[in-house]
Amino acid sequence: MKIPTLYLVLFSLSIAILSCEQKEKQIASVKEEKKLLNAEKPQYFLLRPEVEKAYGYAHAVKIGNEIKISGAVSMDDEGNPTAVGDLEQQMKNCYADLEKILNHYGCTFDD
Repeated sequence: MKIPTLYLVLFSLSIAILSCEQKEKQIASVKEEKKLLNAEKPQYFLLRPEVEKAYGYAHAVKIGNEIKISGAVSMDDEGNPTAVGDLEQQMKNCYADLEKILNHYGCTFDD
């Protein structure tokens, strides 16, 4: 009768070990999922906070490794058009704003 008892003990131990391994895998899976969710959490950047809040948009948002930038227009901090009638200066103003956004996220136009 010792042999069936030994088998029962070994069987119980193997079930316990498998349960522990499954729990460890579940915990690792949950941790990885949380890490992915945090990495995918949007990071908003407001270049002109008052203007952007008034119109309900953000100049840029970073999600994971991607930066999404809204359209750029030549405007001052109050949202008024600048360099009206001077397309070249308007373009320079837009690219200067884009550069500020990229710099905020540690990037350049080369990225």
